[in-house]
Amino acid sequence: KVETILFPFTDQAHARLAKRLLPAYCDYYGARVKVVQVVSPAISPAARQEAEANLRNFFQAEPYPADVEVVRSAETVAGLVRAARGCQLIVMGGDEANMLEQLIAPPIPYQLADQTQKPMIIIRKFQEAEDGGDSSQDVR
Repeated sequence: KVETILFPFTDQAHARLAKRLLPAYCDYYGARVKVVQVVSPAISPAARQEAEANLRNFFQAEPYPADVEVVRSAETVAGLVRAARGCQLIVMGGDEANMLEQLIAPPIPYQLADQTQKPMIIIRKFQEAEDGGDSSQDVR
């Protein structure tokens, strides 16, 4: 049973699309959302409170119940793994890295999938090529 969905927040196109799809997952599972933003451990308490307030404001008009948390961690994936405790599903936007960048350093969604046993839905926004085909190079 999915009671809580983890949504790692970023302001990238894929994450914005994932945010628009969250109500459907919440309705289907009857679940709450735990919105998490990972920040540097060097961030000041005031900056952390401001980040949390901004997240709350950004999600307050959503049609689903959301808990907001700003997690301090030197490693984004480690912070997300900790935040995923108590969540049964992770919904997040895909990475915007190109194929070469993905070979050099795996994107955060793929690293998270490797380090957690939670089911994940990774949402990517694809653009259609001029010939009507898919112009994306993402094969995962």
